[in-house]
Amino acid sequence: MSHYFFDSSALVKRYQMEDGSERVNSLLDKEQYLLISSVGIVEVCSVLNRLRNQKKMDQETMEFARKQFLYDVRTRFFVVGLEGYRIAIANNMVFSHNLTSFDAIQLASCVHIPGVPVDKTVFVSADRDLCDAAKEEGLQTLNVLE
Repeated sequence: MSHYFFDSSALVKRYQMEDGSERVNSLLDKEQYLLISSVGIVEVCSVLNRLRNQKKMDQETMEFARKQFLYDVRTRFFVVGLEGYRIAIANNMVFSHNLTSFDAIQLASCVHIPGVPVDKTVFVSADRDLCDAAKEEGLQTLNVLE
């Protein structure tokens, strides 16, 4: 049984219709083992706020999307915490994969989940570079834009 770890670039497509949304919705509607990083919660909320600030989403739509997302976090996802050892691993990934800090934290969170084998984990993203880094870490990847 595979576990599906969603990074923010893919997960936000559940709450804002855009390229890749149908694929994300299909995965989220059928898979049972869904994982996200705690930092992903902040990132998705930040994206929703940015969309509102850029007038790509009105206030009411943003609030509805945010509430639905936070409900899903409580009821559908296993949230991988931000323990100190993951920060150390993420710090190394910044340099080994040339990642941003948040991308490195998300990848480190996915690679090191107690009881979840790396080879049974699918890293779901809309970021090609992050998918490439995940492959180098031994993960299966699914780019929702491809």
